[in-house]
Amino acid sequence: MAYKNPKPIIEDDLPSIDVLSSENAAMLEYDEHNNMFFSFIDILGFKQTFDDNKNNNDKKSVSKYMDIFKYYNHLMNNTRFLEDKNCGAGQTSDSLYFYTDKIDHLIGFIKIYLHFSLYAMSKDVFFRGGIAKGRLFMAKKHQFYGDCVIKAYLLENEIAKFPRISLDKRTYDDLSANKDAKEFILEDKICGRYTVKPFVDVPTNELLQYFSSSIAFKEIDNITTDKIKKYIEENSARFEFDDRNYQKYQYLKEEFKKYSKDILKKTYNKGV
Repeated sequence: MAYKNPKPIIEDDLPSIDVLSSENAAMLEYDEHNNMFFSFIDILGFKQTFDDNKNNNDKKSVSKYMDIFKYYNHLMNNTRFLEDKNCGAGQTSDSLYFYTDKIDHLIGFIKIYLHFSLYAMSKDVFFRGGIAKGRLFMAKKHQFYGDCVIKAYLLENEIAKFPRISLDKRTYDDLSANKDAKEFILEDKICGRYTVKPFVDVPTNELLQYFSSSIAFKEIDNITTDKIKKYIEENSARFEFDDRNYQKYQYLKEEFKKYSKDILKKTYNKGV
């Protein structure tokens, strides 16, 4: 078939000024919000799992992700936070996000995340993330951009290194000024970095205050923690000759030991 030049646009074919004006009026506006906390959290090894199973039609190998995403959305959709117009949460592919302009909402989110993360680890799903404070431009709750998003991503991708959440200094300063947050944040004075502890025991009765109605939580019990330990050890052995990934699980192994000691101490003190 011979090539045909496209029909040229002549002046009469162009939309009228009135039509253009009405189209522009219908466009969404992005409102600027300052001092927003943005959390970006990513699953480790997500792509590798799909690469390893690309010729396998059995969904069992990736079904754990469906379970995890369902539980995250179940938790977030029932929180009091989302009643706030400047608060949002969601999931895109293997990434989870949460944003708010209120420090108490951020503290509540981190506590919920710590509970959620323990459940995820018991399914052999491990996360790494970043939380940063800055500007966010929003059109709708799921349509946004801003420097806090970029910084949170960079904290996850470049700074965190291990399965943990890294904080920028502004976020850390705000959290450290609140006594409810001191149990789960850490400052590495040598490196000048700030993180959320990967293992913290947050009782479900403490989480209830963040929800608008009664909610069913996944139980974190001895069976759960035994599974976490098992998967950490299996992944550590799996990546013995992959130093980058091996260090991630060695880090978790040491942090899990500290966590286990804290649980034993709490159990002992309750019995005294």
